[in-house]
Amino acid sequence: MTDEPDPPNGAGSVQEQVEKANPPPAPKDKLEEDRRKAASERLQISVKLAKLIGYGALIAVTVQVVLADIAFFVYGFENGWKIPAEAISAWLAAIVIQVIGVVLVVAKDIFPGPPTAGAG
Repeated sequence: MTDEPDPPNGAGSVQEQVEKANPPPAPKDKLEEDRRKAASERLQISVKLAKLIGYGALIAVTVQVVLADIAFFVYGFENGWKIPAEAISAWLAAIVIQVIGVVLVVAKDIFPGPPTAGAG
């Protein structure tokens, strides 16, 4: 004998009542659920890819800047630190352009903005 009270007017077990109150999804609802799940999975993959691209780009730019600094130092050391001002300006500008370019590309990938009207 159980401690559960008898269901009123032969309504059935609690499980049967729950199933009647919350029926399984209809085929259309199941399709929408599958679409939402697929969209969620694509978003998770996109976030992982964006992290990979972001960190990879950061590492690549860091390595490139370090190598350029070493090359610039060696050039300066070998030439008695008589480095033309144009070379210094070009070196600094190239670093700034590279960093800004990588940041813009990564930001555009992470935050793509609204879809265009012609996309379909």
